[in-house]
Parts: sequence; C-alpha cells; structure tokens
Amino acid sequence: MKDLLDAFWRAAAYCLHPRVIGLSLLPLLIGAALSWLAYWLYWDAALAAVQAGLPGWPIVGSVVQWIEHWAGSGVRAVLAPAILVIVTWTLSWAAAS
Repeated sequence: MKDLLDAFWRAAAYCLHPRVIGLSLLPLLIGAALSWLAYWLYWDAALAAVQAGLPGWPIVGSVVQWIEHWAGSGVRAVLAPAILVIVTWTLSWAAAS
C-alpha cells in the first residue's frame, strides 16, 4: 500500500512539472489559434452559406416556428450563427481526437 501511495504522489508531482503542463496546453493553444484564424477568415462566407441553405431544410421551418412560439421572433437571427458555431466546434473536436 505504501508503494501505491508513493507512486500516486510521484505521478501527481510529475503532472505539475512545467514541461508537462506546457506540452499539455500546447495543442490546446494551437487549436484555439487555428480556430480563431478560421473564424476570422471565413466567418462571413460560411454564415452567408448557412443562411442561404436554411430555407431549403424542410424541418427547419417547423422547428423555428415552434421555437419562436416559446422564445420570440429573434430566433431566426441567432439560428445560423448557432448552427455554424456548433458545426465548427464539432469538427474541431473531431479533428483533435
């Protein structure tokens, strides 16, 4: 049991080593920088494409009407950016794993 606790404390201390922390955060920082760059370069074009494609989705009309009944009429202005953010976050998580 003593060896197990000793190994646990050594592992915990190793996780606090600056090099380990740096190598753990580096992929996160690189991914955040690349995501920000992609948003900055392509946000307007991607948003226009999603807004142009929304009326062609048959389920969107009924869902938007149902949400507008509960949340108000500002849903259409928020829907395209929300879809775009959800899709890009999902793609960035899939690419990272």
